[in-house]
Amino acid sequence: MIPKLTFKVADNPEGMIDIIESFILNLNPGFNWSGIYSKAYPEFGKLIEGKSKKEIKTITREFFEKLHQDKLKDLKSVAKKFQREWDKTGDELLTALSEIVEMKWPRNCKDMTAWVSLNPICPRFLDQKSFDIFWKFENSWMKRISVHEILHFIWFEKWKKVFPRYDKREFESPHLMWKLSEMVPLAILSDERLQKIFRHEPSVYDEWKSVSIGGKPLLGCIQEIYKERKSFEDFMKKSWKFVKKHEKELR
Repeated sequence: MIPKLTFKVADNPEGMIDIIESFILNLNPGFNWSGIYSKAYPEFGKLIEGKSKKEIKTITREFFEKLHQDKLKDLKSVAKKFQREWDKTGDELLTALSEIVEMKWPRNCKDMTAWVSLNPICPRFLDQKSFDIFWKFENSWMKRISVHEILHFIWFEKWKKVFPRYDKREFESPHLMWKLSEMVPLAILSDERLQKIFRHEPSVYDEWKSVSIGGKPLLGCIQEIYKERKSFEDFMKKSWKFVKKHEKELR
């Protein structure tokens, strides 16, 4: 079974706006999320500058409700464009991911959704097997982000088999399991089996690029574990052992 990824546009923007609000109001401290929105929408950045959280919440809702209404036709056009581009190699990419992770795609991944969104941040939703994709992305960035987010789906399905006594809450920020899931894409998606289909530099959070462990780049350490793996399960176990050992440094 090869999953089907469908690009869609939500007719009702409420869910999208709720997510945007949560990022802008900085419910995940340590990241300058509001700066990302100000860069994507300079007009919006000016509106919220110097405002209180209560004012920002009102401005955010009004701004993105109107923008969604104005751009709905464009969003649907972008969804069709993204779908055409993804369908060129989508089956090959998903087959390669299955081979790399050494697991068949489970039935709960049969239908996946990419919500074409006004949100420049692209969160993923494990239970729904869906993620947001920014409408202003070029095709190459759309594909890069899509592969990254889809990797999370099969990564955590594999994780459940390797570590059956898991706590699902730890699949999300700020837990260590979540952190590891955001470190491994550079190593996994650099696998030649996937790169020969879609040559690209895998996306990872910039903050992991600047972290060192024992004088060595963190992501380089993860890549070395991947390179020396006996199996994908072995990679999971050893990378998990590694980040647990260095949890203090990763805070």
